[in-house]
Amino acid sequence: MPAPIDPCAEPAIRVATEGDVDGVLALVDRLTLFGPPAHREVRRMAEVDRQVLAAAIADQHAGQGVFVIDGVAGIAAVLHMSTLVDYYHRRPNAHVSTLIVDAAAEGQGLGRRLLAHAEAWARGRGDDWMTLTVFPGNTRAVGLYERSGFVPDMPGSSSR
Repeated sequence: MPAPIDPCAEPAIRVATEGDVDGVLALVDRLTLFGPPAHREVRRMAEVDRQVLAAAIADQHAGQGVFVIDGVAGIAAVLHMSTLVDYYHRRPNAHVSTLIVDAAAEGQGLGRRLLAHAEAWARGRGDDWMTLTVFPGNTRAVGLYERSGFVPDMPGSSSR
């Protein structure tokens, strides 16, 4: 369901609640629109993303959080933050697990606002490192991340 933002209102970022689960999960299919690798099964990816997001909304704590921006007709954008241990730093870091903007709300700065919220969340926890992953075919997201100061970490990484 499209979720345009009221142009007269500054959209607030809030913690997702159990009442947001359906609206958040409705956005998940957007994650695979940008060319996942051929060896990844799109249906399985969406299924796992839905499970992870629903579980994260039900169990928010210092190590993870799910945040949303409401649109006129539902959830316009969602951010899921988690904690990983960086392989080389050997200490916890903030990780943008999911950032999705509804198609009807694209171009309104919601991704940028959620990414700024992610940085504030990480700083508030004392993290000095934040990571994310993105499919190279998701050029709009890649551009946002690059404009926000993210750089490719391991462009030669592979999976099998």
